[in-house]
Amino acid sequence: MICVFLDLTEEGECWVGVFVMGQPAWNTESKFITLASSFTELLDQLRLDDDTVEMLHEDLGNRDEEEDQRMESIWIQADSAGEPPDRIPGL
Repeated sequence: MICVFLDLTEEGECWVGVFVMGQPAWNTESKFITLASSFTELLDQLRLDDDTVEMLHEDLGNRDEEEDQRMESIWIQADSAGEPPDRIPGL
């Protein structure tokens, strides 16, 4: 089991860590691990690999303009009605 923690207290300065529960099959002990001293530091460490970037680029190139317009219309209706999108017909 892995649990991720984000310390939002002033003292914690958005420290990010994980608790990893040891597994007998892995021959490991349970422990806390610091991922980053701040949430900003964690975001700075995140990277997309080349395959993911290529996949996203291909997806953007294959977008359906009609579907984009339909979704935009639904979100505008939801925003103006003050309703969550799941209550808007057509979604």
